[in-house]
Amino acid sequence: AYFEHLLEFGLATSTVAGIEEGIVVQTPAEQSYEPEQQVTVTAAAERVYLFDTDSGERLR
Repeated sequence: AYFEHLLEFGLATSTVAGIEEGIVVQTPAEQSYEPEQQVTVTAAAERVYLFDTDSGERLR
């Protein structure tokens, strides 16, 4: 995972086994991650947004 603090929150960019594209996760500001740290991601379904990788259009 690669992590960036952005004042009120953080952004973690990570790879997912078996998926070519990575994911970006918004995290609470007080969390931080080290480069290449393995992470587990959980989220409430209503807080998950999916986008088409070609068009950038929101799918959900």
